[in-house]
Amino acid sequence: MKNLAIIVPIRKGSSRIKDKYKVMIGDRSITHNKFEQLAKLCEMIRIPKNKVFVSTDAVDVAGLAKEYGFTVHERSDFYSSGHMATFSELVVHLVQEAEKVIEFDEVLWTYPVTPLFDEHQYYSAIMKYNDKVSHSNKYDSLVSVNILNEYFWYKGKPLNYTGDKEHIYSQELEPLIRVNNACYMAPKQTMLDKEYFLGDVPYFFDTPKMLSVDIDTLEDLELANNIIKTL
Repeated sequence: MKNLAIIVPIRKGSSRIKDKYKVMIGDRSITHNKFEQLAKLCEMIRIPKNKVFVSTDAVDVAGLAKEYGFTVHERSDFYSSGHMATFSELVVHLVQEAEKVIEFDEVLWTYPVTPLFDEHQYYSAIMKYNDKVSHSNKYDSLVSVNILNEYFWYKGKPLNYTGDKEHIYSQELEPLIRVNNACYMAPKQTMLDKEYFLGDVPYFFDTPKMLSVDIDTLEDLELANNIIKTL
């Protein structure tokens, strides 16, 4: 996919884990880990590494990104601090900034916080995107998810089962879709038109739970580090 840009937003601030972009997964930071995965992905899909667009307010992240040959965007305080900008504004801003320096038609949007979602998972997502989105009219974007056959409650009521004597086995449940934050893909114009990183009809790219842990809490970080020891 020659016309692909990979957008990677990384900011210093984090509400649950201090300096989350620096936390260690295995023997390196989650940011270094993600850059290594994306560099390998560029080789796999044969695109130049400057198609990776790293938007950050962290000087150390910018320096590391430049070492990899990635394109660096120095993000202003408005788009970095305290959620002053809405998420929609951030999406549009980063896509518009990227198109000033990179030629692309499609976007893969990702974060360092899913450290086990590696180049092979990205490659599979891109191949599925080519099949289900680029060469089909059925879907307009792709998002990585976990399909959950589990029992859920919402606002004091069972969500996908009755919660009474009509209880059913988990295999019979209507599955729920959990977005795991690992990978979002859509045409550039879709992101600009929708002011979001997905379209109206995304393809749900089901990924293994153990490879899509999203580092949001210290417990998530501990889980990811325990998993990486087994891989």
